[in-house]
Amino acid sequence: MTGKFHQEPALLDTLFFLRKHQYRLSTSTLKKTEALINGLTDIGHLYEKSPSQVALNWLINFNGPMIFAIPGASKLQHVRENVESMTFKLTQEELDLLAELAQEI
Repeated sequence: MTGKFHQEPALLDTLFFLRKHQYRLSTSTLKKTEALINGLTDIGHLYEKSPSQVALNWLINFNGPMIFAIPGASKLQHVRENVESMTFKLTQEELDLLAELAQEI
């Protein structure tokens, strides 16, 4: 949920076959998820956070205490970003907006 492929769709061509198909990455899925990525990005600008940090915060806070997120981290910087995703609080309106955008996918 970083928006990386939305910003540079040509990166899809550089992915290995399995990764591309495992995550169903294609230009058509980029179009379907564009509104959600834009929402994550816009909210991220308000808090000076990345779209992935907003997504992780939303996942944890919107779904209640029974949801346990297990974010991946292949680099120490990813661990830091994951921890920083909980240093801000999304408003109920922001949580609801992201839920609505996700339902449209």
